[in-house]
Amino acid sequence: MKKRNDSISDDEIRILGNYSGSNGSRPMPKPSRWKKYSLIVLASLILLGILGFITSAVIKKYNRPVETEQKSSSEITTECNSSNQGHLIINDTVINDIPMRVMEPQHCRMKLHLGELEERDNVVLALLAADVRDDKDLPTGAFVVDGQLIAKGKSKYGFCAIIDNKVTIGRQAETVLFERSIEENGSFFRQYSLVSNGQRMDIPPKGKTFRRALCYLDGKIKVVLTQDKESYHDFSQALVDLGVSEAISLVGGGAYIQYIDENGETVKQGLHVDNKPNSINYLIWTSSK
Repeated sequence: MKKRNDSISDDEIRILGNYSGSNGSRPMPKPSRWKKYSLIVLASLILLGILGFITSAVIKKYNRPVETEQKSSSEITTECNSSNQGHLIINDTVINDIPMRVMEPQHCRMKLHLGELEERDNVVLALLAADVRDDKDLPTGAFVVDGQLIAKGKSKYGFCAIIDNKVTIGRQAETVLFERSIEENGSFFRQYSLVSNGQRMDIPPKGKTFRRALCYLDGKIKVVLTQDKESYHDFSQALVDLGVSEAISLVGGGAYIQYIDENGETVKQGLHVDNKPNSINYLIWTSSK
């Protein structure tokens, strides 16, 4: 027998192993398992990319900013005392280079009013409360006035409930105060939460305009307005630095507002909206005397 030569030169090729093909050829190797998984992962990523593009297009089309993060908030309650002469305390201040006006109704009854604002001699403060949807004549989010359900929705986590002359503001996606407002002839509306548990809340809307907020400050319900156009982010931070523990936004911009100043004079500011929708609504503070 000829002795096998194990040496191999640089220009030679030696093939080792068994051949199972009928014609003596080497069978094609099967695709490895990781290649199959790679194809599946690649297809999944492409599908997710398509779905993400469609979702982004839908969001841009309808342009409805929604708070995406839920944080629980303690509910702050205070009584509206209407036994004494109602009046308004106004303090101007500057926080983080933002000039703001703090309005504090004293001895007033607070209520949510639906429809055109009526002329009343005892209105101490009145300003627009909840935003109204562009596509429908309804307030954005849940809305109850005097026990009557007007609209549903949870796109905004901030809320204000007025039940049995008690005012509660906070931030919760679910709250029993919504059902209670219906059962006990109370009122309830939702707006963006600006401050929760003393922390600034970041919300989607961008741009700058005149801002307004319903706040819990120094153990009392107050209204804070900016004197210049500000972003939600800067306004929220200024409220936190002012000492606000809970705050929700109110309709801002050039929206109508009226109040009785410290001299007893009625001040009316902002623009009246032509062809007002039926769902235009106000927060009003009235005096019983």
